[in-house]
Amino acid sequence: MCASCNTSSAPAADWADSELRLPQSIEWIDRNGRPGTALLAALADRTFSTVDTAVYITGEAWLCAMVHAHLVRERGFQSSGIRAMPYWKLRRLG
Repeated sequence: MCASCNTSSAPAADWADSELRLPQSIEWIDRNGRPGTALLAALADRTFSTVDTAVYITGEAWLCAMVHAHLVRERGFQSSGIRAMPYWKLRRLG
């Protein structure tokens, strides 16, 4: 049993085709200005289902917070369905 995701650790053959949907394609978004601003703009243009959707966000701390806030405030996602794991914080030198 996975403590953080509440799913059983069944063999991959039992669940891979029925529960896990892999992306049909991957879109690379070039960053412009502060890292993440282009991603936030791209998210604003997308349509997402909030039903039975889990979100995992990782990256720079500011970006994780902004994506989380966008999904909850603007898109109606439940905060409990979003997991953010910031790995670094952008530092300004000088």
